[in-house]
Amino acid sequence: MGPHLEELLGNEKPEAVPIMVDNRGAIALAKKDAWNQRTRHINVRYQYVQEAVRNKQVVSGYVASKEQLADGFTKTLRAEKLEACLAWARLERA
Repeated sequence: MGPHLEELLGNEKPEAVPIMVDNRGAIALAKKDAWNQRTRHINVRYQYVQEAVRNKQVVSGYVASKEQLADGFTKTLRAEKLEACLAWARLERA
């Protein structure tokens, strides 16, 4: 934890940020379970996720693709999926 965050939080330890992923391979890589010859080319700058998982700053979990709420911000969706994402985010259609 950085000095500025420590100053704001005092002795409180922040909770791990949950990241829900619909890719089991990405979860395994974050936990370093799937590290092998084929993944060694991954650039060092992307390995900060592994460090955050090791330091318990981030916790990853699996969510089925059908239930991935982040799709509402990243993809073109059918009406029913869009409505579900909007309801989850407590937003209304314009």
